Amino acid sequence: MRRILPILITFAALLGLIRLFRLAQQFDPSLERNSGSQAPEVSIRLSDATLVSRDEGRPRWTLHSDRIELHPEAYGGLDSIRSVEFSGIRDGVLYREGEREAFFSARHAAFEQATQRFDIRGGIKLSTRKGDRMEAEQCIWSEREDFVRLPQGGTGFFNGYSLKTPLLLYEPKKRVAQCPQGGEAKRNGQSIRAAAILWDVNSGHVHFTGPVSGERGGLSFTVQSLFMDAKKHTLKANNGIASLRIGDENDLPEGFR
Repeated sequence: MRRILPILITFAALLGLIRLFRLAQQFDPSLERNSGSQAPEVSIRLSDATLVSRDEGRPRWTLHSDRIELHPEAYGGLDSIRSVEFSGIRDGVLYREGEREAFFSARHAAFEQATQRFDIRGGIKLSTRKGDRMEAEQCIWSEREDFVRLPQGGTGFFNGYSLKTPLLLYEPKKRVAQCPQGGEAKRNGQSIRAAAILWDVNSGHVHFTGPVSGERGGLSFTVQSLFMDAKKHTLKANNGIASLRIGDENDLPEGFR
């Protein structure tokens, strides 16, 4: 709620008009009313707008949207916004401690007050100033947890590798990616597939748990678990090799020689 509050303050005057409109409805003889009827929903729509969210004077995030709609609760006050919807999002910037941290764009996003959660959909592209990137069709971001979920999967780009997965969980502050349903990492002809992946982007340490299989140069392997240093581009099998096909011995990664 703290991060969305600056938006609500920005639109305070407009929301006041909503309350005035609803008050006037009570005296409109053209409207049928009975004990079981409900007042029609009133929303505010803005076109081609830029929003800036601040906390104690520091920017938290900014975005430009082709259309923004605010949906209040029935007969609610300024603190009773039910949801906010954004369409055509571009030039989005996320800040941490006043500094630019990430840049994003998407086709649509919705913020739900009850869950304090953003549901972002359609052509999502996110990049950070440290070089991490993600592409997906759906992204769930909880302000309360500061945690990113890609429930429909997507592709992440970390430490020079691409990581394709059906489910990605990412902690922006720690730069840790989790793939509990597995995935495939690729780089320069090297491919590693695993049932589960834990990727610490800061250190470059990646833990693949089995079964794990992949190819590297003339080497094809299957192991129960695998450790990779993504910065040094080295591999080490943790629980023994189940199968191994060698082309050139010099192609063998560390841990297999």
